[in-house]
Amino acid sequence: MSQIILIVGLIGLVLLYLFYKREKGNKGSATQEMVKCETCGINVPITKALSSSGKWYCSRAHKN
Repeated sequence: MSQIILIVGLIGLVLLYLFYKREKGNKGSATQEMVKCETCGINVPITKALSSSGKWYCSRAHKN
């Protein structure tokens, strides 16, 4: 009986390790490059920032 508990425990540890490793790998891919708004200085992800003449802005109001 104790051997069955040991085997189940080891399988559980392996599964927890694999789950942790997978979660850790996903976090690294979520990072984005940040740029600073020329008007207010706030950092904005480059995917949401607006560009004009080589400068970055956080909104249309700050771009104009």
